[in-house]
Amino acid sequence: MPISDFPFLKASDADPTPRPWLSVRIQNPDTGKSLYTIGLIDTGADECCLPAAFAGLLGHNFTSGTAKMVNTGNGGTTAYGHTCTIDIFSRAMAIPPTTRLANKGAHP
Repeated sequence: MPISDFPFLKASDADPTPRPWLSVRIQNPDTGKSLYTIGLIDTGADECCLPAAFAGLLGHNFTSGTAKMVNTGNGGTTAYGHTCTIDIFSRAMAIPPTTRLANKGAHP
């Protein structure tokens, strides 16, 4: 995979610290449902935690996944494992504001 440089971006005026936000598509391979949003990229992470609201949008039954305690930037929570694919885009995309709001919080 080629190495690319991306500028750090400010996600909002409420958080003025530039971070490695990139445009992503998250897809449930079983239903084909997907959503576009921005993702905070952590190259050292073993797993991804997504907002709980994404489960329904992708066609997952949130609590039917395998339960696991996880620690996120917002503290500890119960996560439920589900299968998704995440595509990272090489260019910034216009993300609808309603999708950005769903990115607040660190629930699975």
